[in-house]
This record gives sequence, C-alpha cells and structure tokens, in this order.
Amino acid sequence: MDFYSSDDDDYDELDVSDEAGRAELLDSFAPIIPRHKIYRSLKQEDIKKLQQTDISNVCNVLSVSRSVACTLLCQNRWMPSSVYDTWFDRHRPIVEFKNPQTKICNICYETGNKTLSTQCGHLFCIDCWKSYISVSIENGPDCLTLRCPELGCKFNPGFDMVDLVSSQDDKNKYYQYLYRSYIDSSPNRKWCPAPGCDFAIVFDGVEGDSFDVTCDCGFKFCYNCGFNESHSPLDCDTLVKWTDKNNCEAANTDWILAYTKPCPKCKRSIEKNQGGNLMTCPPPCN
Repeated sequence: MDFYSSDDDDYDELDVSDEAGRAELLDSFAPIIPRHKIYRSLKQEDIKKLQQTDISNVCNVLSVSRSVACTLLCQNRWMPSSVYDTWFDRHRPIVEFKNPQTKICNICYETGNKTLSTQCGHLFCIDCWKSYISVSIENGPDCLTLRCPELGCKFNPGFDMVDLVSSQDDKNKYYQYLYRSYIDSSPNRKWCPAPGCDFAIVFDGVEGDSFDVTCDCGFKFCYNCGFNESHSPLDCDTLVKWTDKNNCEAANTDWILAYTKPCPKCKRSIEKNQGGNLMTCPPPCN
C-alpha cells in the first residue's frame, strides 16, 4: 500500500515546482504559534528600572535635567509620548532653579537668609521653601507636581529642590510617592490587589482580549474592574449588576433575621409592628 500517494490527496493539487508553491506547502505544515502573553508582573526592581529609563529617555530627547523630565512625566501620567506632544506644542521651562542668593524672601520678608527661586524668579528663603515643601509632602502625592509658592505662578520646583532643602524623612516620603506614581497614574499598569503583594501588572491587551490576569504571587483578578477573582466569560458590567443585586438581597436577609420571626406553622416570616407579644400569622395560615 502506498501511503504517499492518493487520488484524493489534497496536496497533489499544489505545484511545488516554484518558490510560491513550496512556500504554500510549508505553510500548510507550519505549527500554530501561540500569541505572546498580554500581561506581565513587575517586581520593585523592574518598576524602578523602567521608571529611570523613561526619565532618561525624556532627558535625552528634550535636553532637560532629570528633575524637569520627572515633573513632566508626573504631569503626563508617565507617558513619554504625551510629554513630547505637550512639550513641543507649548514649550516652557518647568523646574530649573537658580543658585542661592541673599535677597528678600517673598513669604517671610526676612533679608538675612539665603533665597532660592525657580526660573520664574520668585525668591523665597530656604526655611520657607522647606516648610512649604514639607506641608505639601504631608498632604500626599500632589507634591510631585508642586508649584512655586507665588500666587498664580505655574513653575514647578521638582525633586532638585526637595533634595536641596528637605529633611531626610520628607525626602523618603517624596520618593515613595514618586515610585508609586509610576503605577498609580499609568493607564496600563496596576498594583496587584492581593494583601501584602508588592508586584504590579503591565497589561498590553487589545479590545477583545480577556482581562483575567494572574500575578506572579499567584493571585488572580480582573485587570479591568479589579474584581478579586477571574470572572471570564462574564463581562465586568454584568458582574457589577450581579454583585449589587446580591448585596441588596444580603441586606434584606439581614433585616428579616433581625426584625421578624418564622411562623411555627407555615414558617413564613412575620413582623411584630404593634400590640402585645401575641402574634397571629395572616391567612391562609390561621
């Protein structure tokens, strides 16, 4: 029996005498190549490395200091492409500051202390800068886009000023905000919601892809809605409606258990709303 020829062999019709025919034959045997993984987990070292790479790239493209690049990225959700669009559409100095000099501070009006300013030229003494930045850091991550203390001024001091005048505790808080902002403000990065997990997830999927992800810590969740379980093929909107319905039913159940008692005959829940302790179940029970 000839296993290599047959009247109904599909490949008899292929002409392998030319390059196109041979390519077609090879394609017919080509293995199915699985699509690359649409998400990946990031460790702390990975996050810091990516963050520093983005800062360096913006520095090189725009020829600005790392402090300027960092502020621009914070203002544009850590998306370099958005930074470039903003910069070339409306270029202006952001964060560079001048060397200390002795002049009148615009806050305390003292003349004996050294003053600093951004390129806007508004002078403030080092103590006032320190207090101003410290209060901003205590108020949260908005300190990353802190502006000059002068009313209406839009220039940003940046981390160079923080490094120059702030205490070590304030610096630690500031740089922790800076580190976390790389994930918190990004449209395609999220922290793993598992308790105690420090990993982040980068999602590179497109429309139609599943949002179910598994962190390297083993925790599974939906990247789109943050639900602490994978819920495919159920879509996120339906899940929200289902969860709300269950929560509503749970609240009803709690109320029934707290304010009613089951009839000893028919077992229906009955509520005491007036009168003495003797309760009679309504028809058809009685």
